[in-house]
Amino acid sequence: MTAQTLYDKLWNSHVVRQEADGTALLYIDRHLVHEVTSPQAFEGLKLAGRKLWRVDSVVSTADHNTPTDHWDEGIKDPISRQQVETLDANIKAFGALAYFPFKDKGQGMWKRWTPTSRHSARWPTFHSKTRARALSM
Repeated sequence: MTAQTLYDKLWNSHVVRQEADGTALLYIDRHLVHEVTSPQAFEGLKLAGRKLWRVDSVVSTADHNTPTDHWDEGIKDPISRQQVETLDANIKAFGALAYFPFKDKGQGMWKRWTPTSRHSARWPTFHSKTRARALSM
């Protein structure tokens, strides 16, 4: 057996199927869903009449469009506010293991939040760009 890097070990333990061209279908332990790319994925699920494949794999927080201070003033930018409100509606409609909406004490940047969250596994594979295919097998 040849030696493997940590990266190779993690990658190989999550490969579900490898295509001849090198494309790999990976099993994802946790889907970290945020307000920027998830609307497209949830819209794809709605149009296809699908549910989330594993609600217990979804952890979500609004982090890209939320202010770092003056929360009492809300989200001033209308596009940012719409993205956060759309995430709220999609999580309400589809569900999630955990959701930390704007103004929740657990809400924050998931890049910093996940290592300290009780919703993170010890050696998880995270998928940060939500895709309808990945969410609804």
